[in-house]
Amino acid sequence: MKTFLVDYENVNSGGLLGIDKLAPEDRVIIFYSEKCNTLTFDAHRRIGVAQAAIEYHRAPNGRKNSLDFQLSTYLGYLVAREPERDY
Repeated sequence: MKTFLVDYENVNSGGLLGIDKLAPEDRVIIFYSEKCNTLTFDAHRRIGVAQAAIEYHRAPNGRKNSLDFQLSTYLGYLVAREPERDY
């Protein structure tokens, strides 16, 4: 049971490499913003065949690093809620 939080602004489609190899009990949470809100066809294909649960969180544009702050805050929430998972 692994959970991956992806900062799509920083890693783009490369951050999704291997997503199609994850297990059904795994989870991928993709954080994106207006600055970076498009997927390549290859990334879309990998997500489509992934067995893991996929979630998307759109970070509203704000100050510099606002997506980073939202991702790290959400990570803290998840760790408190589900401490048995690997993050």
